[in-house]
Amino acid sequence: MKFDNFVKKIIHGKSKPRNDEIKLNEIAEAAETPLIGMDAIKLKSPCAVARFVNLHERPTLKDTNYEGFDLIYGKNINEKIAPASIVKLLTCMVLIDIQDDLDETFEVTDKDKASGSGSNLNPGDIITFRDALYNMLLPSSNVSARAVSRVVGEKILKGREGNPRLLFFRRMNKKAKELGLKNSNFTNASGSYAEKMHSTANDLALLGISALRYPDILKAWSASSYVINVLGRSSRKMEIQSTLKNINDSDILGGKTGTLSGTLKTRNLITLVSMGNDNFIILLTAGATFDRHRYMDTRKIINYMNGHIRWPLRKIN
Repeated sequence: MKFDNFVKKIIHGKSKPRNDEIKLNEIAEAAETPLIGMDAIKLKSPCAVARFVNLHERPTLKDTNYEGFDLIYGKNINEKIAPASIVKLLTCMVLIDIQDDLDETFEVTDKDKASGSGSNLNPGDIITFRDALYNMLLPSSNVSARAVSRVVGEKILKGREGNPRLLFFRRMNKKAKELGLKNSNFTNASGSYAEKMHSTANDLALLGISALRYPDILKAWSASSYVINVLGRSSRKMEIQSTLKNINDSDILGGKTGTLSGTLKTRNLITLVSMGNDNFIILLTAGATFDRHRYMDTRKIINYMNGHIRWPLRKIN
């Protein structure tokens, strides 16, 4: 798999995201100037951000002495947006932080019913937390997100009275603050529209950078398909597919879509992009009206970076 070497380096400490050394909240608070100006690339998406996540050297513009920054490209990066299902990255992080054994099983109940994407589970189905993670990151299952927030919330409660999901949401927001997401508020685990839930392109990009520290997330979001072993009264093998339409592109190592329908028509996309020679970009486009525009905009930014940026040539051993 094109992604395996990157995951191995994260696991064994041979290559870590730049922000393992620079705290994310320091980046969030910094007054940054992107290497590429907002008007250099014409996009359909109203918001976009690309961040360099390698440790060792920084890129420079070709034929200039201009020094690069972690922020490579930015368009309206601090404008308030609906995060949609990209929220599930944070849900998966909180899940992994609390649930040591991802192969432990739990049962889906009537309380976990949800509309929207990935409605492939029913009350009485029994799956592992690992399968739930893949179900959230590939077909973007809202049912899995609701189930995880309930079950993990109950584990946090430890038998005490309270609302397990609200406790899980509080843990999500606590985690977000620890990661330096200063302009976000999360009120559910699935990313379904909620009036008080919001984020920014910059915060979601920082969330994507944080995901690089979680090998289980990296393995899942790089997969094009996965088979869930559903137990219970309707036991079955269920193959799920990634919602990423560019997952088979050679330079796309993984990512997550975020989609809201209806009057909002929000189409978000976060991707981990290989620029060659162990140089990686977290790239996010947000707010596109049509599905094709988020993929077109992502490719436009990648092509522009390939044509206008000199990437470090040193190979990391």
